[in-house]
Amino acid sequence: MQKGFALVSVLVGVLIIVAAVGGAFYLGRVSTPKPQPQNPVITSSPQSSLSVDETANWETFKQGWIKELKYPLDKYSLLWPDETYIGGLYNSRSLLFQPIGVTLKPNDQYAKQNLENPPYTLSIFVFNNKDNLALFNAKDLSERYGYISPVYLGFDKGVTAKETSVDGLSGIRLDVDCNGEGCSPGSEIFVIKILDQPSGAISSVIFRFTIVPPLKDSNKNKQVIENILGSIKFGP
Repeated sequence: MQKGFALVSVLVGVLIIVAAVGGAFYLGRVSTPKPQPQNPVITSSPQSSLSVDETANWETFKQGWIKELKYPLDKYSLLWPDETYIGGLYNSRSLLFQPIGVTLKPNDQYAKQNLENPPYTLSIFVFNNKDNLALFNAKDLSERYGYISPVYLGFDKGVTAKETSVDGLSGIRLDVDCNGEGCSPGSEIFVIKILDQPSGAISSVIFRFTIVPPLKDSNKNKQVIENILGSIKFGP
Protein backbone atom coordinates (compact mmCIF):
# COMPACT_ATOMS: atom_id res chain seq x y z
CA MET A 1 0.00 0.00 0.00
CA GLN A 2 2.77 2.37 0.83
CA LYS A 3 4.60 1.42 -2.38
CA GLY A 4 1.49 2.22 -4.44
CA PHE A 5 1.04 5.55 -2.74
CA ALA A 6 4.71 6.43 -3.32
CA LEU A 7 4.44 5.57 -7.04
CA VAL A 8 1.40 7.78 -7.40
CA SER A 9 3.21 10.62 -5.66
CA VAL A 10 6.16 10.31 -8.04
CA LEU A 11 3.87 10.39 -11.09
CA VAL A 12 2.07 13.45 -9.78
CA GLY A 13 5.40 15.21 -9.20
CA VAL A 14 6.58 14.42 -12.72
CA LEU A 15 3.32 15.78 -14.20
CA ILE A 16 3.69 18.98 -12.17
CA ILE A 17 7.27 19.47 -13.40
CA VAL A 18 6.26 18.83 -17.05
CA ALA A 19 3.35 21.27 -16.73
CA ALA A 20 5.63 23.94 -15.24
CA VAL A 21 8.24 23.54 -17.96
CA GLY A 22 5.59 23.63 -20.67
CA GLY A 23 3.96 26.71 -19.20
CA ALA A 24 7.27 28.51 -18.94
CA PHE A 25 8.04 27.70 -22.57
CA TYR A 26 4.61 28.97 -23.65
CA LEU A 27 4.92 32.15 -21.62
CA GLY A 28 8.40 32.70 -23.04
CA ARG A 29 7.08 32.52 -26.61
CA VAL A 30 4.20 34.85 -25.80
CA SER A 31 6.35 37.46 -24.02
CA THR A 32 9.17 37.47 -26.58
CA PRO A 33 8.36 40.15 -29.21
CA LYS A 34 8.20 38.85 -32.73
CA PRO A 35 10.65 40.49 -35.13
CA GLN A 36 8.84 43.02 -37.24
CA PRO A 37 9.46 42.98 -41.00
CA GLN A 38 11.66 45.92 -41.97
CA ASN A 39 10.41 48.36 -44.54
CA PRO A 40 12.42 48.14 -47.77
CA VAL A 41 14.90 50.98 -48.30
CA ILE A 42 13.93 52.88 -51.43
CA THR A 43 16.72 54.80 -53.09
CA SER A 44 15.93 57.43 -55.65
CA SER A 45 17.19 56.68 -59.11
CA PRO A 46 18.16 59.36 -61.63
CA GLN A 47 15.22 60.58 -63.64
CA SER A 48 15.32 59.69 -67.29
CA SER A 49 14.17 63.21 -68.07
CA LEU A 50 17.31 64.92 -66.73
CA SER A 51 18.35 67.65 -69.10
CA VAL A 52 21.58 67.17 -71.01
CA ASP A 53 24.16 69.95 -70.86
CA GLU A 54 23.58 71.72 -74.15
CA THR A 55 27.01 73.31 -74.03
CA ALA A 56 28.91 70.00 -73.77
CA ASN A 57 29.81 69.88 -77.48
CA TRP A 58 30.12 73.62 -78.04
CA GLU A 59 33.26 75.35 -79.20
CA THR A 60 35.39 76.79 -76.39
CA PHE A 61 37.25 80.12 -76.49
CA LYS A 62 39.96 80.98 -73.97
CA GLN A 63 41.95 84.18 -73.98
CA GLY A 64 43.16 86.69 -71.40
CA TRP A 65 40.43 87.60 -68.93
CA ILE A 66 38.04 85.07 -70.49
CA LYS A 67 39.01 81.76 -68.93
CA GLU A 68 36.23 79.96 -70.79
CA LEU A 69 33.49 80.90 -73.24
CA LYS A 70 31.39 78.27 -75.00
CA TYR A 71 29.26 78.87 -78.08
CA PRO A 72 27.45 76.74 -80.70
CA LEU A 73 29.31 76.63 -84.01
CA ASP A 74 26.10 75.95 -85.93
CA LYS A 75 24.72 79.31 -84.81
CA TYR A 76 27.61 81.67 -84.09
CA SER A 77 30.92 82.89 -85.44
CA LEU A 78 33.50 84.35 -83.09
CA LEU A 79 35.24 87.60 -83.98
CA TRP A 80 38.43 88.24 -82.09
CA PRO A 81 39.88 90.78 -81.93
CA ASP A 82 36.88 93.00 -82.56
CA GLU A 83 36.50 96.74 -82.07
CA THR A 84 32.89 97.05 -83.23
CA TYR A 85 31.38 97.66 -79.83
CA ILE A 86 34.00 99.84 -78.18
CA GLY A 87 31.74 102.87 -78.38
CA GLY A 88 32.45 106.36 -77.10
CA LEU A 89 34.18 105.38 -73.89
CA TYR A 90 34.84 107.80 -71.07
CA ASN A 91 38.45 106.69 -71.06
CA SER A 92 39.59 104.13 -73.65
CA ARG A 93 42.81 103.58 -71.70
CA SER A 94 40.77 101.61 -69.19
CA LEU A 95 40.41 98.80 -71.72
CA LEU A 96 42.35 95.76 -70.59
CA PHE A 97 42.03 94.02 -73.96
CA GLN A 98 43.65 97.18 -75.29
CA PRO A 99 41.88 97.91 -77.52
CA ILE A 100 40.20 94.68 -78.60
CA GLY A 101 37.04 92.78 -77.65
CA VAL A 102 35.37 89.46 -78.34
CA THR A 103 32.12 89.29 -80.31
CA LEU A 104 29.80 86.38 -81.02
CA LYS A 105 27.92 87.11 -84.23
CA PRO A 106 24.99 85.01 -85.53
CA ASN A 107 25.92 83.27 -88.77
CA ASP A 108 23.83 83.84 -91.90
CA GLN A 109 21.93 80.57 -91.73
CA TYR A 110 20.94 81.10 -88.10
CA ALA A 111 19.82 84.65 -88.89
CA LYS A 112 17.75 83.59 -91.93
CA GLN A 113 15.98 80.94 -89.86
CA ASN A 114 15.00 83.55 -87.27
CA LEU A 115 13.75 86.55 -89.20
CA GLU A 116 10.83 87.13 -86.82
CA ASN A 117 12.97 86.64 -83.70
CA PRO A 118 16.39 88.11 -84.49
CA PRO A 119 19.20 86.15 -82.79
CA TYR A 120 21.41 88.03 -80.39
CA THR A 121 24.87 89.46 -80.92
CA LEU A 122 27.09 89.34 -77.83
CA SER A 123 30.30 91.30 -77.29
CA ILE A 124 32.63 91.23 -74.29
CA PHE A 125 35.04 93.93 -73.12
CA VAL A 126 37.07 94.17 -69.92
CA PHE A 127 38.05 97.42 -68.19
CA ASN A 128 40.25 98.51 -65.35
CA ASN A 129 37.90 99.71 -62.62
CA LYS A 130 40.29 102.46 -61.60
CA ASP A 131 37.43 104.64 -60.30
CA ASN A 132 36.34 101.81 -57.96
CA LEU A 133 32.75 101.90 -59.18
CA ALA A 134 30.25 99.51 -57.63
CA LEU A 135 27.15 97.91 -59.12
CA PHE A 136 24.89 100.48 -57.48
CA ASN A 137 26.69 103.08 -59.64
CA ALA A 138 24.66 101.81 -62.59
CA LYS A 139 24.36 105.19 -64.26
CA ASP A 140 28.12 105.84 -64.03
CA LEU A 141 28.89 102.35 -65.34
CA SER A 142 26.61 102.96 -68.30
CA GLU A 143 27.92 106.44 -69.08
CA ARG A 144 31.62 105.66 -68.65
CA TYR A 145 31.89 102.12 -69.95
CA GLY A 146 28.68 101.37 -71.83
CA TYR A 147 28.11 101.12 -75.56
CA ILE A 148 24.31 101.39 -75.61
CA SER A 149 22.84 104.74 -74.65
CA PRO A 150 19.21 105.88 -74.32
CA VAL A 151 20.27 109.19 -75.94
CA TYR A 152 17.39 111.68 -75.70
CA LEU A 153 15.39 109.87 -73.03
CA GLY A 154 18.22 109.88 -70.53
CA PHE A 155 19.26 107.09 -68.18
CA ASP A 156 16.42 107.45 -65.65
CA LYS A 157 13.66 107.12 -68.27
CA GLY A 158 15.25 104.90 -70.89
CA VAL A 159 16.95 102.20 -68.78
CA THR A 160 15.53 99.36 -66.70
CA ALA A 161 17.98 97.83 -64.22
CA LYS A 162 17.80 94.21 -63.07
CA GLU A 163 20.04 92.11 -60.83
CA THR A 164 21.81 89.18 -62.48
CA SER A 165 24.99 87.10 -62.17
CA VAL A 166 27.72 85.66 -64.39
CA ASP A 167 30.15 82.95 -63.24
CA GLY A 168 28.81 83.26 -59.71
CA LEU A 169 29.56 86.98 -59.49
CA SER A 170 26.82 89.53 -58.93
CA GLY A 171 26.04 91.80 -61.84
CA ILE A 172 23.55 94.34 -63.08
CA ARG A 173 21.66 94.17 -66.37
CA LEU A 174 20.61 97.39 -68.04
CA ASP A 175 17.87 97.09 -70.67
CA VAL A 176 17.61 100.11 -72.96
CA ASP A 177 14.22 100.76 -74.55
CA CYS A 178 14.34 103.72 -76.91
CA ASN A 179 10.56 104.01 -77.34
CA GLY A 180 11.05 105.26 -80.89
CA GLU A 181 13.48 108.01 -79.88
CA GLY A 182 16.08 107.01 -82.46
CA CYS A 183 18.68 105.09 -80.47
CA SER A 184 19.74 101.47 -80.92
CA PRO A 185 18.06 99.39 -78.19
CA GLY A 186 19.88 96.59 -76.44
CA SER A 187 20.95 95.19 -73.09
CA GLU A 188 24.23 95.47 -71.21
CA ILE A 189 25.47 93.46 -68.26
CA PHE A 190 28.17 94.79 -65.94
CA VAL A 191 30.04 92.47 -63.57
CA ILE A 192 32.79 93.68 -61.22
CA LYS A 193 35.49 91.26 -60.09
CA ILE A 194 37.72 92.12 -57.14
CA LEU A 195 41.25 90.78 -57.67
CA ASP A 196 42.72 88.68 -54.87
CA GLN A 197 46.23 89.87 -55.71
CA PRO A 198 46.06 93.36 -57.19
CA SER A 199 48.53 93.94 -59.99
CA GLY A 200 49.93 97.45 -60.01
CA ALA A 201 47.07 99.93 -60.32
CA ILE A 202 44.46 97.24 -61.03
CA SER A 203 42.49 96.17 -57.96
CA SER A 204 39.22 95.26 -59.72
CA VAL A 205 37.98 94.83 -63.27
CA ILE A 206 34.68 95.49 -65.02
CA PHE A 207 33.31 92.90 -67.45
CA ARG A 208 30.83 94.43 -69.88
CA PHE A 209 28.54 92.29 -72.00
CA THR A 210 26.72 94.11 -74.79
CA ILE A 211 23.69 92.26 -76.16
CA VAL A 212 21.78 93.36 -79.26
CA PRO A 213 18.76 93.34 -79.59
CA PRO A 214 17.47 93.76 -76.00
CA LEU A 215 16.89 90.60 -73.96
CA LYS A 216 13.19 89.82 -74.01
CA ASP A 217 11.29 86.76 -72.82
CA SER A 218 9.26 86.78 -76.03
CA ASN A 219 12.36 86.09 -78.13
CA LYS A 220 12.71 82.31 -78.55
CA ASN A 221 16.49 82.69 -78.95
CA LYS A 222 16.93 84.16 -75.48
CA GLN A 223 17.74 80.75 -74.00
CA VAL A 224 20.69 80.30 -76.37
CA ILE A 225 22.35 83.53 -75.28
CA GLU A 226 21.62 82.74 -71.62
CA ASN A 227 23.33 79.35 -72.04
CA ILE A 228 26.34 81.13 -73.52
CA LEU A 229 26.45 83.56 -70.59
CA GLY A 230 26.10 80.60 -68.23
CA SER A 231 29.19 78.94 -69.75
CA ILE A 232 31.48 81.90 -69.09
CA LYS A 233 34.30 81.61 -66.57
CA PHE A 234 36.39 84.64 -65.73
CA GLY A 235 40.17 84.65 -65.69
CA PRO A 236 42.99 85.03 -65.56
